Amino acid sequence: MDIFEECSVINDLLQANKGVEARNRLILLLDNFRRENQSYDPLLNHLIRESGLYPYLEPETSSWQDRFVFESFKVDIGQDAPVTRHISPFIAKLSKAFLPSCVMELEEYGLPRMLAKRIHACGLINFEDEKLDLHSAIRLLCELKPEILAKFEGLDDFDRYVLDYFYEGIATQ
Repeated sequence: MDIFEECSVINDLLQANKGVEARNRLILLLDNFRRENQSYDPLLNHLIRESGLYPYLEPETSSWQDRFVFESFKVDIGQDAPVTRHISPFIAKLSKAFLPSCVMELEEYGLPRMLAKRIHACGLINFEDEKLDLHSAIRLLCELKPEILAKFEGLDDFDRYVLDYFYEGIATQ
């Protein structure tokens, strides 16, 4: 089983608002991971968060935001260790309430939200578009790089360095 390919299919289902089918496929993938005694990678934890299956999150390999939510919903049920309650997809949507999800994900790739906000304010990319996912945002950022750099000629040296470093990090070979 190609794990990346399966994750891509699950992500496409989530983007198409086919949450039940995405969760079913994700549970099968998680079962495969458990049978083979493999640790989750951050991509898998991201899909768990997006689908609202927080009890299956592996905090050791997840982002700090995911660990925070995981720890916030632990409940002591009197057994050896507290358990995390099942949280509906509402929590996944709530985690994006104050920041578009692709902006939060781009920040993990090295684009600070303040620079994303400036790109959005210039009208080059609408980060509030609900159909804009991480891959589409990166593709647009690459395609619009000359326009973005032209709009930001007044950037200070540090912001220019951060923007150049971000583009260097997402460059395709």
